[in-house]
Amino acid sequence: MRVLITGGAGFIGSHVADQLLARGDKVLVIDNYATGRRDNLSAQPNLAIIEGTIADTDLVNRIFDDFQPEVVVHFQRKV
Repeated sequence: MRVLITGGAGFIGSHVADQLLARGDKVLVIDNYATGRRDNLSAQPNLAIIEGTIADTDLVNRIFDDFQPEVVVHFQRKV
């Protein structure tokens, strides 16, 4: 399955990404690193990471066009 995780570099998002990758899913993470940490995610063959914000409509549209996620998991920390 192709899964897009917004806020995937945060504590919860990165653990969800690890579990999805462990079962063989392809995962794309988008995170602006406002609260997430780069070291929460380690390089893996089925993991792609994009530094950006979901407020960037053009970026989100490109992600959907290129990656074509089947599932979107949204994590947002209220700051």
